Amino acid sequence: MPVVFIGSAPTSLTDTVLAQLRDAGWDVASDESGPFDAVVVDAGLVGGQVNDTVVAELLAGARRWPFRAGDAGGGAIVVVGSRDQLGSGKRAEAAAVAGALASVVRSLALELAPSQVRVNLVAPFDPSVEDVRSLLPTPVAVEDVAATVVFLADPRSSYVTGQVLYVCGGASLLSSLSV
Repeated sequence: MPVVFIGSAPTSLTDTVLAQLRDAGWDVASDESGPFDAVVVDAGLVGGQVNDTVVAELLAGARRWPFRAGDAGGGAIVVVGSRDQLGSGKRAEAAAVAGALASVVRSLALELAPSQVRVNLVAPFDPSVEDVRSLLPTPVAVEDVAATVVFLADPRSSYVTGQVLYVCGGASLLSSLSV
């Protein structure tokens, strides 16, 4: 049974991720003893929180978390940031943290690749931001974001690393509206 660890404070998103992972047969670790198949880190940017220590916490955790040995599949770190890294006229602090997360995720993907640990970033749309619209007729739901996190945690995504995946209903295409 694959094992996931939540490497950040719990959020409603991580609760939904855990429910989907449990439904898919994953076990949830209660502490950092490992080994893990995946670690999920939610920076809390979607929902209005800006934690300026999340980047340092991610770096320290990524170098500390015990993943399965490479011959047993390696592992995955899935970080949830926000599409604010593209710029936001009303959320400069969130944009700064989101941009730093994108840089750190790509750098950790390079650093951890020899250990077969994949590192990716999910950048969802925050519906509370009024200055950005989605191209899709219905809003992005927390279940959609969670399903993307579950996909990137799964070993079937073993050739996806160092990527930023926008789950934003097309809002990232409209990033010029943030100016």
